[in-house]
Amino acid sequence: MPGIALLSEIRQMAILEPKRKENLYMKKAENRKQGLLGRLLNSAFKRTKSYQELKETQDLLGRLHRSVLYKTFFLDGLEFHLRAPFSDYIERQVACGQFYEIEILRELDPIINECKTLVDAGANIGNHSLYWASKHPQLKIFSFEPIKETYDYLLKNVESNGFSGRIEAINAGLSEKTCAGAVEKFHPHNAGEHTIMASETGDLRLVRLDDVITPDTKVDFIKVDVEGHEYEMLLGARETIKRSKPIIFIETFANNRPRVHDLLVTFGLKLQKEFPGSNFLYKF
Repeated sequence: MPGIALLSEIRQMAILEPKRKENLYMKKAENRKQGLLGRLLNSAFKRTKSYQELKETQDLLGRLHRSVLYKTFFLDGLEFHLRAPFSDYIERQVACGQFYEIEILRELDPIINECKTLVDAGANIGNHSLYWASKHPQLKIFSFEPIKETYDYLLKNVESNGFSGRIEAINAGLSEKTCAGAVEKFHPHNAGEHTIMASETGDLRLVRLDDVITPDTKVDFIKVDVEGHEYEMLLGARETIKRSKPIIFIETFANNRPRVHDLLVTFGLKLQKEFPGSNFLYKF
C-alpha cells in the first residue's frame, strides 16, 4: 500500500540531515499522488518547519492509518473499535471525533453524577456507556445489546478501556418476558435502528430486567433506546422501577408514545423534559 510505504520512508528519514531528508521526501512524494494517506503526508511535509513538527505529523498520520486499517478510533481518551465507521450513523460520528448525542449527554451529566447504578437498554457499541463510565467513576453500568455482532464490539470497547469491572455487557434485549427474539426491521446504515420482536424461531435472547437486577440492587437511572420495543421493555422492568424509583430517560416515537407515557405515569413517574430526537426524561 502506498500509505504504508510512505510511513516506513518517513521513519528512515528521521535520522537524516534536515535538508537531505527534505530533498529525498519531496522527490519521491511527487511519484505517489494516489491514495488519501499519501496525499496527506505530502501536504503535511510541505507545511513542516522543523523536525519536531515532522515527527508529530508522522505520529498523527500513523494513528490515522491504524484507525483506517483496524477501524480503531480514539475519542476523549477512549478507544473505540468500530464495525462500519464510514457507513453506520452512530459509528461515523465517533470516527469523526464526537460522541453521538453529545449535547444530551452533557446536559444529563449533573443528574448522572448523583447516580451509582445505571441501566443502558440498547447500548449499541457503547457510546453512552463508555461516556458515562469515563466521566462518572462511581457508576456501575448494566449495558444490554441484543444484536450479537454489535454486542461483540460493545464488549471489545468495554474491555479495551479497562471498564470490565464497572460495565457489565449483556448480550440480550430487554422485554416483558424471557424468550427468543428476532430482528423485525433491519437498517443497514444504522445498527441503532434495528427493531426486535419476540419470536420462537429467532436467534436473539430477550430477558426481563426484573430477572437480571437482584432485589438488593437499587437502580438510579435507566436509559431506554430500544426502537419501538420500549413498552414491552418497561413491563419487564416493572418490579425494578417500583422498587428503585429510578430516573428514566427514554426514546419513544409518536406511534408508541401515548401508551409508553401512560404506563410510566401508572408507575408513578412524571414527565420532566423533552429532549431532541424524541427523547424524554421522567422522574418520580
